[in-house]
Amino acid sequence: MKLLISRVDRAPLIGYGLSLMLWLPGCNFRCPWCCFRDVVLGERVLEITADELKRFISEGGVKYIHVTGGEPTLHPNTLEEVFTLARDFDLACSLDTNLSRPSVLGRLLRRGLLDHVTCDVKAPLSDVAKYSEVTGLNIEVMRDLLRKIIESLRLLIGSSIDLEIRTVVVPTLISEVDILKLVQELLELGIDFTKVKYVLQQYVPVNTLSSHFRGIGKTEPKYLKHIAELIHEKYGIRVYIRLIDKLLEQARGVSHAESEIEYCIE
Repeated sequence: MKLLISRVDRAPLIGYGLSLMLWLPGCNFRCPWCCFRDVVLGERVLEITADELKRFISEGGVKYIHVTGGEPTLHPNTLEEVFTLARDFDLACSLDTNLSRPSVLGRLLRRGLLDHVTCDVKAPLSDVAKYSEVTGLNIEVMRDLLRKIIESLRLLIGSSIDLEIRTVVVPTLISEVDILKLVQELLELGIDFTKVKYVLQQYVPVNTLSSHFRGIGKTEPKYLKHIAELIHEKYGIRVYIRLIDKLLEQARGVSHAESEIEYCIE
């Protein structure tokens, strides 16, 4: 087995312990604010073998294999191979997805190869124009993909896996009105936020796909807190705030407690 990846690393999966993280190249979205330009455009591709992957796992302490991207469901065979190998090591399996390929997600669920999914809901599901703007796709393409995103959410609602729904709060692009609307739509779809974790994630302009968004400042923590409090007051749900600037500092060797990187409004 040979796998094409963009990156491999060991990092904590917040709330779940140490994970082996694999970034798979390519994406079917073109979010102009995306901070993984090299992964999305496939500018960095490495080939690793099954034995090399086993060696990474065997170095100890890993509880999860977490596969992200890009959009990892563009590589269904790789996902099945990686997660099947993870099961051989008695590891939990985690997937990060934009929800656009329900057929791949459904197959992984049916095969029992997922324990945890973290997914993006980037804008209100009923607002095709806004979702199109956020993802960099034309409206007709986005209209079809939104149907698939909703189908994926329904699959996840019907499953028993741990689910995290995340919205990146990009200044000038996503407003508090947009976020309140998308939370309302998730509730109407049947999302049970006593079981599903909802995260407002800070935007930090690093290596963005569009140069325009490199000049836009990061989301201020107090603004994230303001939106989280609005959601909690209106809908009574827990909202987690994730600070990416703290996560990046930690990657550079600056120590932060997990509660400084992510905290809850309830």
